[in-house]
Amino acid sequence: MAVETNSFLKYDAVGIREQLSDVIHNISPRETPFLSNAKKGTVQNTFFEWQKDSLASAVSTNQQLEGDNIATHTAVVATVRTGNYTEIARKDFSISETTKAVRSAGGANSPGYIAAKLGAEIKRDQETSLLANKGAVAGSSGAARKTAGLPAFLRTNYNKDAGGVIPDAYTTAPTDTWDNGTQRAFTETIVKDVLLQVYNSGGDCSTIMVGPFNKQVFSGFDGIVELTKAVAGQATIVGAANVYVSDFGTLSVVPNRFQPARTAFFIDWSKCKVNVLRPYKMVDLAKNGDNERHMMVVEYGLEVGTDAALGIATDLTTA
Repeated sequence: MAVETNSFLKYDAVGIREQLSDVIHNISPRETPFLSNAKKGTVQNTFFEWQKDSLASAVSTNQQLEGDNIATHTAVVATVRTGNYTEIARKDFSISETTKAVRSAGGANSPGYIAAKLGAEIKRDQETSLLANKGAVAGSSGAARKTAGLPAFLRTNYNKDAGGVIPDAYTTAPTDTWDNGTQRAFTETIVKDVLLQVYNSGGDCSTIMVGPFNKQVFSGFDGIVELTKAVAGQATIVGAANVYVSDFGTLSVVPNRFQPARTAFFIDWSKCKVNVLRPYKMVDLAKNGDNERHMMVVEYGLEVGTDAALGIATDLTTA
């Protein structure tokens, strides 16, 4: 077939109205497992403190004479006082009055849409910062304060490569970080070792949090039994392990895109808290021209009640 001579085709037309959907597609992940599951608290200072304590080791020799006098008293062990700093996270934007005035598909250019997007970005930044291998920094007029990330606290229950180095001991705040060792494959033996240490330390982990690659590795452990179940006459294959039944309880296995990929965290959520000095707030900045300026800000810090209740596996392969 041939096109008739002088037919006016769409290819020749100029005044065709554009077709732009009002639906805005955003593939960027927004899940923040640690920030969502940790306890929430408030503080009134940029440096906040808490106390740690533990019971004396159990003994089998606590038998006393009937009617015995107490000659000396057992020394009382004082609590350990430790702390962390808050850090400030912010996003800002400027939008011209003209941009606000023109009609945009799906409201993509509206201050409300931009603010919602920045809010999601700040939460991703918080998740990444809370789980980063970084120590506490007091800050100064020329350096930003930093809240210590979760790895900086964890130095009691761990499994690492021989070349890895745990953070230095801390009292006031954890300022040191992990030194990486040679990467090695994530195994069920590593998981069992850390869980045993946590149990012996008195902890009660409920979650193992890993990067995406090691979540798939975890699902392939020999101790994981794949299940099938019938759904509407068809078999659904469950190829992922989301629950791990250990010798010391049942744990959820959670992937996290924003944590260090070479690390696995063993978490007792009752000992993890994100403290807020200044909650999320949208601030209108002074105009400096034919525009509108805004800033979103939050100030927060991480509290780990006692690292003996948590565990960490480091130096894991990521590909």
